[in-house]
Amino acid sequence: MTTAQPGRSILGRRPPWTGPVPDDDSAADAGIAGVRFEPLARHGDDRGWFVKPFQASAIAAAGGDPVVGEVFVSSSRRGVVRGLHFQEPPSDHAKTVTCLSGVIYDVVVDLRADPGGRRVARFRLDGDAPARLHLPSGVAHGFQALTDDAVVLYVTSTEHDPARDTGVRFDSVGVDWPLPPQAVSTRDQSFPSLNEYRWPGASSDGAGAG
Repeated sequence: MTTAQPGRSILGRRPPWTGPVPDDDSAADAGIAGVRFEPLARHGDDRGWFVKPFQASAIAAAGGDPVVGEVFVSSSRRGVVRGLHFQEPPSDHAKTVTCLSGVIYDVVVDLRADPGGRRVARFRLDGDAPARLHLPSGVAHGFQALTDDAVVLYVTSTEHDPARDTGVRFDSVGVDWPLPPQAVSTRDQSFPSLNEYRWPGASSDGAGAG
């Protein structure tokens, strides 16, 4: 796994930009099967602005899961880390993430591969340069807020299932978070490490799925 290099290019608030972080070795699809990053058009006039964070036909055309099971929003202050979260089968889901305001440092990890082949990808998502990040089932997701009042919209293909909702520790995935992690929940701190966790059905002998 590669390690992010935090710095001005990540923390800087202006000019707004969204995409894979500098020095990341991943392209727009992160090299993780099913992960899709798509910049969004933002239409503005004297009334304000308009952006479409989710469109089922566009998600489906890109090979994603367009089903909507649940929509929710979080707000985080600067430094807060959330994740890395996912749901296990049979309640596993695709997830589409959009930063509506503020800036976040977004981290995704492919859990479907064997431990030696798990890819980690990082994105900077800025509410002033909107984009959506679509993640398939079997991919863990988390982020750190780089600004106060970072508001994130999530669309998931299944509803929340407390019995199947889990995660891996934020400090076990080989990522240097740009800011000192703040206010990590007790639950998030209790997750197993990435090396300890096995996605249901994934191989542990080096023959994992992509």
